[in-house]
Amino acid sequence: MSEQDNELKELANQMVTSQNNLNTSLKKFYRVFSVGAIIKTALLLIALVTVISTSLGDFLKPELPARHIGVIRIQGPIQEGSPTGSGMVLSQALYNAVNNSDTKAILILADSPGGSPVQSESFYETIMDYRRSAPLNPEDEAWLNQKIGKSLFKKVSDLQTKESKCETNCEQYRKPIIVSIGDTCASACIYMASAADKVIAHGTSIVGSIGVRMDTWGFNHLLETIQVERRTLSAGKFKTLIDPYQPMNPEAKEFIEDKMIEPLYQQFVTAVKQARGGKLASDPSIFEGLVWTGPEAMEKGLVDEIATTFQVYDALRHNYHLDTFREYNRQKFSWSSMFEASLEHVVQAVLKDVATSNSSPKPSY
Repeated sequence: MSEQDNELKELANQMVTSQNNLNTSLKKFYRVFSVGAIIKTALLLIALVTVISTSLGDFLKPELPARHIGVIRIQGPIQEGSPTGSGMVLSQALYNAVNNSDTKAILILADSPGGSPVQSESFYETIMDYRRSAPLNPEDEAWLNQKIGKSLFKKVSDLQTKESKCETNCEQYRKPIIVSIGDTCASACIYMASAADKVIAHGTSIVGSIGVRMDTWGFNHLLETIQVERRTLSAGKFKTLIDPYQPMNPEAKEFIEDKMIEPLYQQFVTAVKQARGGKLASDPSIFEGLVWTGPEAMEKGLVDEIATTFQVYDALRHNYHLDTFREYNRQKFSWSSMFEASLEHVVQAVLKDVATSNSSPKPSY
């Protein structure tokens, strides 16, 4: 065999080998591509089914009984943007509940350590405005003045067949607002809760903490220790009055206490006194930032009665002859909320926290 024939044979073998390698690579690619396509298609179908089921949810779920007790939750920090702590959200929930003719009473479930003075003032004023709008039904008022009845586990099978109170001429009366305190109702929470017609707490609830605080840090000595200098250019004598990297200015401290902390405190005290009225005990310690358990809070006049949340539910159930409770500030499902934990939102949240950490501290209840 000539040398030229050998070269042609070797070239042919290389072409066969290359073709085999190409076929193998194509098979792997198609296999991966097909698996990926199947996964993507499955995810797309799941998403499509979820969207359709969510959109048709209102049509598919059975219609609930119309007459109900409206429930509003105060939970977690009182702050803007929270579905259970924003004054605007809570006020809108109350507005929707009291303007629904099928709502017979309002139950506020309160469990919060406190928070924003603005948000608590907002919901407090909404409740007080509603209380001033009309008198209570005499039957409701008489019921509120009684202790929660021990009606637990009584027969309730005929609740829906009985007529509820005030079925006619209800427009001249408003609906009662009852607060049931869970683990804690402190500071901004008790600010809002005090506006209700009746405040009920567990025996082990923590209630009180009427006062104002503003937290900041002092890093000036740390900077001196590590020999780092912070340079701030400003106009206005007190523009940097609470800069944590500068020594506390006594004049600025006095200004903050006199013009911010004290007015907010006096507004807090006045609001609770106006809402609770003669129920409050003549005891200065009520407004000194202290906290109490349920029975002690009742002695101070911050709470009207000791009962569990379940007992409150049961008493409302029997008094109004119904067994339906509807939440008015429940956070609804949305696709946007589902994806808020994406990397982009996480980064934005971190950047916001960093920016907030360098901003001026805010007073809180």
